[in-house]
Order: sequence, then C-alpha cells, then structure tokens
Amino acid sequence: MFKKHIWAFAILFGLMLNSNPLVAQKHALTNDGKKVVLYANYTWKYDTAALTIPERLELPEFKNNQNITYHSGFTLCYNKTHEQSTWVAYQLTAAETQGTAQRSNKFKPDPKVKGGTATDADYKQSGYDRGHLAPAADMSWSETAMQESFYYSNMSPQVPSFNRGIWKKLEEQVRAWALQFDEIYVATGPVLTTGLPYIGANKVSVPSLYYKALLVYGNKGKQAIAFVLPNEASQQPLNNYLITIDSLENLTGINFFAALQDDEEALIEANVHAPLWGFQTSTQKQNTTEKRGEATQCKGFSKSSNAPCKLRTTNANGYCHHHQNQIQTAEHTQDNLQINSGKPTETSTSKAVQCSGTTKAGNRCKRITTNASGRCYQH
Repeated sequence: MFKKHIWAFAILFGLMLNSNPLVAQKHALTNDGKKVVLYANYTWKYDTAALTIPERLELPEFKNNQNITYHSGFTLCYNKTHEQSTWVAYQLTAAETQGTAQRSNKFKPDPKVKGGTATDADYKQSGYDRGHLAPAADMSWSETAMQESFYYSNMSPQVPSFNRGIWKKLEEQVRAWALQFDEIYVATGPVLTTGLPYIGANKVSVPSLYYKALLVYGNKGKQAIAFVLPNEASQQPLNNYLITIDSLENLTGINFFAALQDDEEALIEANVHAPLWGFQTSTQKQNTTEKRGEATQCKGFSKSSNAPCKLRTTNANGYCHHHQNQIQTAEHTQDNLQINSGKPTETSTSKAVQCSGTTKAGNRCKRITTNASGRCYQH
C-alpha cells in the first residue's frame, strides 16, 4: 500500500512536468515526513543525503568559565594549571587531507588564550618534544590553520620516541579514516591529573597518557572509537590501545561529542565495532594465526625483570610455553567485540583507568586497565 501511494505520487508528479517519471530520480515524502528517492528501475529508498548533522559535532561539553579559544582549524580548552589544552577538537574532511600548505615550524605563544600560554623557554633542553595535539598535517588545507597549529596552546610535552612513533602512526591513521569516511570528528589531548611532573618556569605538566576520540557521523555510518596511549615508545599495534568513548569519558571526566542526541550518544559511545575501523577481533586474529602457523612475539612478561618476553611463539593464545600461566590474568583493552555463534556482537568495555600500581623504580605504572581493583595484571 505504501509503495502504491509513492508511485501514484511519482506518476502524477511526472505528468505535471510533462515528462516520463521513470526516466530520472524523483523525490517524495512519506506519510511520516521522511524523504525518499524513486528510481527508474522501479525501486525506492530513503534519501540518506538529507541526513541532518548537528552543528559543531566535534566539540566536547564545556562550561562558560572555561578558557575556550576558537581558531580557524580547531577549537581548544586551555588549562592554566597545566599550561596546555585539556582538549583540542576539529572536523577533518577528505579534501582537507590533500592540502598543500607547508609546515611553518614557527612555535609561538597563542595570542588568543587569556593569561598566556607556555613558551619556547619552557621546552628548551627539557628532553621533551613539543608534541602537536591537532597535527600540523591535518591543517595543511590552510596557511592560517597551519600557522595556528604551532601555537603553544596546541603543544604538550611528549617523549620523542612517542611523538615520532606511535602517536604519529595514530595521526596518519586518522587521516586515512577521513579519506575512507569522507569526514571525521576528532577530540584529542592529554590526560591531566594532579601530581604530574613539569618542565620550565611556567610549570608545563608532563602527561603520562594521551587520548584521541574519533567519531564518524554521516552516510557511511555512525560509529565512534577512542585510544589511550602511554607517553612512551611503543611497537604495539594501535588496536592494543582502543577503548570505547564511554570508557574515555570515565577516565578524563570529559563529555565528548556533546551535540549528539542522547539516544544516539548512548548507543554510539558504549560500543566499538572494530571491523568498521579495520581491526580484527581476538577470535579472528587467533583463527588467522592457527591457519597460517605464524610466529609472533610472546605477550608475556618476565617476572624477574618486568620486561616483555623476547621469545616468539605460534601458540594461538599468543603466549610462549614459559608464560602460559599469564593468560588468565592478562588485561587487554584492544578488543570490544566477542564472538557469539560465529557472529560478532558489540559489547561495552569496562571503565579503563591508569593502573594504580608502582614499578620497582618507584614510578606509577603507565598501563591502562579495566580491572575492578584499579591495577593491571602485573600489579
């Protein structure tokens, strides 16, 4: 009955235009007000091009008394206590990833931030990189945006091997997703807590952890994903660090993508559909290893030195024969999918927090754990 009503409307519309209604696409509204497209092959579908996207979808929730600064390519929330931004947010489109503006490499204080920002002197001879939060490469679509990306409000002290290693790898992956999905919404920053070490006269805090919250919202899907990475060198794959947006919000206290409707926000932020982002589930990886018999580095840790095991193994569980006893206690945040009757089903990740344990050297453990005790598997 519904289709007959639609086609009657289309035919009448075509006659009014003195044209064949089956030659080209025709638009109509359903009884409940939804827009549909009618095609020449006698098929119809809802008009997804009419998707309404909330304004400033990339922005986290913020209060009027916070130090919010708007630049041409990104928005930031500056934290004077830590002399860096709590978050930097922006939208990145596929076209913007193809920009030609060259890096300015001119680091300077942000003139728009009330009370001033960090300076060159704070980072000089500190041993830390001036790590971009919004990457310069994401701002290559505009000379102005590129120059603004070098403001110290967009910098945070990062271990060089982290900044030039896995953090750069994640930045490159975000640009690849922007190309894949046409556009992506990004919120990124350090995890700022009390008691952090600092550098310079302005006491710029040195974070232990960094995050990226990513949202795809358009005709190619509505999905979100987050990453939390320790400020240290890593050779691990990115999916070792993925968590849900809900888990990231619990860790940081920030409400990401606040413009989403409550029902959509609850659904999108509670789950990570790993295959959409090109990641395999644990079971898929196990099956691949079993099929190929590939040797991988053992996931275990030496009890004596606390260092990762250097042996390689073809065991499907990823542990060599020395560390089979560590399988049950290992905590991983990389996969948020389980297999039920051979089909992937989305599940929520438990609250992820920084481990409260202490290393033998007396430093706080930098690992992330979902263990209810607040300690990772080593502590």
